[in-house]
Amino acid sequence: MTADGLPPIANTAACRHPPQRCGHRPGPQSGPACRHFGTCGGCASQDIEYNLQAEAKKNRFKSLVRPLGIDQVEFTPAPDPWYYRNKIELSFAAPLLSIRHGNEFAIGFNDPLTLPSPSRGEGWGEGGNPLILGFKHKGKWFKVFDLEECRIFDERLGAVVGAIRSWAKQENLSPYNPKRQQGFLRYLVIRRAMNGSLLIMPVTTSSQQLPKNSLLATLNNILLCAPPIPSAPPPLCHSAALPHRLSLLWGIQDLASDTAQTQRFEIISGEPYLFEELLGRRFRYSINSFFQTNPRAFELLLKDIVDQASLIFPNSQTLKLSNAQAVLDLYCGVGTIGITLAERFGVNVLGIESAESSIEDARFNVGHGDTETRGYGDEKTEISASPRRRVAVSFLCARVEKVLPEMLQKEEFREGLVILDPPRSGLHPKVLKVLEEKPPKNLFYVSCNPPLTAQKELPRLSQIYKIVCAKAYDFFPQTEHFEAFFTLERKEKERVNVERPEP
Repeated sequence: MTADGLPPIANTAACRHPPQRCGHRPGPQSGPACRHFGTCGGCASQDIEYNLQAEAKKNRFKSLVRPLGIDQVEFTPAPDPWYYRNKIELSFAAPLLSIRHGNEFAIGFNDPLTLPSPSRGEGWGEGGNPLILGFKHKGKWFKVFDLEECRIFDERLGAVVGAIRSWAKQENLSPYNPKRQQGFLRYLVIRRAMNGSLLIMPVTTSSQQLPKNSLLATLNNILLCAPPIPSAPPPLCHSAALPHRLSLLWGIQDLASDTAQTQRFEIISGEPYLFEELLGRRFRYSINSFFQTNPRAFELLLKDIVDQASLIFPNSQTLKLSNAQAVLDLYCGVGTIGITLAERFGVNVLGIESAESSIEDARFNVGHGDTETRGYGDEKTEISASPRRRVAVSFLCARVEKVLPEMLQKEEFREGLVILDPPRSGLHPKVLKVLEEKPPKNLFYVSCNPPLTAQKELPRLSQIYKIVCAKAYDFFPQTEHFEAFFTLERKEKERVNVERPEP
């Protein structure tokens, strides 16, 4: 059984044993099997034909929402089953000096005093530093394996990671020891855009200087020379055929917590952000900002959000929209949903997000669209939706649970649309309580954790809201995860209670 209490995806067409244990290739599948299958826990379903994966996810979604009285659901398969992710985080690690199994090492238990120290003028000698760089071993936070490829990220990844690994050895850079909280190299964060641009950031402690010039030269050389993988299916952007655009940052993280989020970073080359085009509109996102990891699949979801919103707001050409209707975009990220609705329907939007970098990107995005913009209020921007109407789009950096009670006091949000797009942990209990006590007329819920949403949150919300539409999208091929979108309307009998004046 899976964590959500449902049966796991069954493979009726292929052996589920990893190749290194089974001795033969997996059965029929929609693309090449990664050599790390069975060691890496990221793509546990990649030995299953993609059409079977999609059917299993659709059936799982049906099982999740059936107790809510929903019999009709839609499921949208992934546009690209392979090479779809736009972000990965790798770990640097040191090996156990006495124990090694193949190319896997345990980290966190070796004594750094027994390892060569560049600060003491020592080197690793001929043969190089036995540093490793890759993903965590499946189910074991303390083990890392050397990564050679990732079939859901980018066909250039193996060459890039190999070059950085060799560079680190050549420069005698020590990996971080999480047990003793000593060492230098911690993580490698890589983000890419669909046009082939790359943003690369090694994350280190502040214990020494990063050899920036040699790293930049190494990456420029490998990206210009790296050929595509001959056996790989066509990448979503055919990036190997495009001139590369590289941005290189240096991130600093001295906290003991196991996170690649940086306390600060330095720009070595390029810019600290990328651009992505969604429904014909460019959006900027920075190295530490949240952006959907599968942009092409998200574009399909965004189109459905626009279609559902068109049932709430009038056509932007008629502009008969009441001033009492506005969009409250909660957990708004870089503003993709809110800005899209503002420009399509001429509706006022307020986005709430707790991450400062995302808010900075959202404010940039609203001011650099295809429409005329000017400053509005404190942090607002007015978008010219047509010559006859101007709409306001603003963003507030705050925790949703702290500001939502005040926001739902306002009629324009109660009678307009509230959008929810929370992290995997779901809605804060205070947010759920406020949505029950002061229910808005329309609610859109974008969920990256449908089991939690359907089993814990929607049963409460369905007492007050009618679930009008339930759709699922495969944002994460080769895994058991998927995204969901729910459209909810406040039940009419609750409307009187909501609008009744407070004593």
